[in-house]
Amino acid sequence: MAEEILPKISKIFSITLISILDKLRKAFASGVTKPVEWRKQQLRQLLTGIQEMKIQMTTAIEKDLGKSPFVTEVTSIQPCLWDIEFSLSHVDEFVKDISLDTPMMFAPSSTQIRYEPLGVVMIYGSWNYPFVVTLKPLCQAITSGNCALIKPSELAPHSSRVIKDLVNNYLDKSCFDVIEGGPEVAIEAQKYQFDLICFTGSTQKGKLVAEAAGRFLTPCILELGGKCPAIIDESANIELAAAKISFARFNNSGQTCICTDYVLVHDSVKDQFVDRIKSKLRDHYGDDPNGNPHMGKVITEWHCDRLKNLIETSQGKILCGGTVKKDIKYVEPTIILNPKKDSPVMEEEIFGPILPILTFSKIEEVVDFINSKDKPLAVYYFGKYFRNPNRDKIMDTTTSGAFVQNDVLIHMINHEFGFGGVGGSGYGRYGGYEGFKAWSNPKSVMYRPALNFYPLNAFSPPFTPERQVQLRKLMKMSGTQNKTIKIVVWILVLLTIAILIGTLHSQIYHGIQDGCRNII
Repeated sequence: MAEEILPKISKIFSITLISILDKLRKAFASGVTKPVEWRKQQLRQLLTGIQEMKIQMTTAIEKDLGKSPFVTEVTSIQPCLWDIEFSLSHVDEFVKDISLDTPMMFAPSSTQIRYEPLGVVMIYGSWNYPFVVTLKPLCQAITSGNCALIKPSELAPHSSRVIKDLVNNYLDKSCFDVIEGGPEVAIEAQKYQFDLICFTGSTQKGKLVAEAAGRFLTPCILELGGKCPAIIDESANIELAAAKISFARFNNSGQTCICTDYVLVHDSVKDQFVDRIKSKLRDHYGDDPNGNPHMGKVITEWHCDRLKNLIETSQGKILCGGTVKKDIKYVEPTIILNPKKDSPVMEEEIFGPILPILTFSKIEEVVDFINSKDKPLAVYYFGKYFRNPNRDKIMDTTTSGAFVQNDVLIHMINHEFGFGGVGGSGYGRYGGYEGFKAWSNPKSVMYRPALNFYPLNAFSPPFTPERQVQLRKLMKMSGTQNKTIKIVVWILVLLTIAILIGTLHSQIYHGIQDGCRNII
């Protein structure tokens, strides 16, 4: 592909961007984002805004991606609301300091981790789920007490405008803002320092973001692509697997980073699975999926050409589909049996309504094939639930952002853990407590009493022979000894304090008695 020629950034935009960043930095420095009540208030405002702008959101997605209002509500709006409600109910718990054990050589003292906000974060959204990949990270930024600047994708312009209106009309304008425009705007923003960058997009562009962030040593949350496999074992419920995979692969015209990119099916159930997946595809989207609002359209004509090339160069058997109509941005749902393993459709992330199916006879073949590629965002396994050595082998010998049995996609809305990838599929998390930690600074805090006796002064010179012996004993103590001796030390400290207080009380008491005698 020829090198993309980007329009030049105007001096006015550069000045505006500098002004926005200055505003956000001043707001964070004021401490306004740190109180939990402020975070809750902003989360409630975000919740209200999404609820009140629901029609604008569904209309925007319909214009940008051709999806029905109901599908948008289920796959985009409701997940954002769940995230916000979860954060509202857990933020008090998240912000609590975490007490840790303290080595004996530092006793008596207390050790804690305090999660504090990072500062001003940059959120780069994507076009495939424009609300999910901007508003869920925004919810995370608020929960962690950060200010945020958002850059939605220019390929979903109607959704981008709704995001801007939502942020401007419902959230604290001094702490949150939105910039719109093409890739030249994103590149301009990369010239400035942020405290965290969250990017959703392709692996190729994610590398560019990480490279730019490296100039400032800025940490990143990269939610990238990859090839997520689904394994259909011989013990699988084929009807269930076909239904789940059909929805995951062809919903949103296959433009979902965590959908099933290809299937590895056991030889013994291959024919049954092929029959059921074709049947489920018809059930879900009809005999002619063209224009089906529950499936949506391909985002650009360029992507249509790319997907057409993947089909034509697969060297596999096309079981159904294969039609591409670039003028209306339609790619027919396509199932390809046994494409060549080194063909583009098996090397690149597909990001379209194409499902390659490969067969296997031994579970070791599955492990080797998955491990021959970049680590995926998710691995999906369909097979029996109890006592399943094949499942355990795949989970234990492959690496992925998530492992899900007998379902697909669903882990992204499980709030008890964070969502993210590993290696080529990205790094970092948002969502749940793991996301809160990733968007915060884990400050190490240590409190020590102002007492000057052993072992508090063990590290102070002079290091006499006696002191050296004491230090060596301290450093050799095991964790169990640490805990036991620390309890003893704390008891001794408390007893010392009690004796001092008792002595003081006694002196006061006798002083009062002497005073009374003198008066009498």
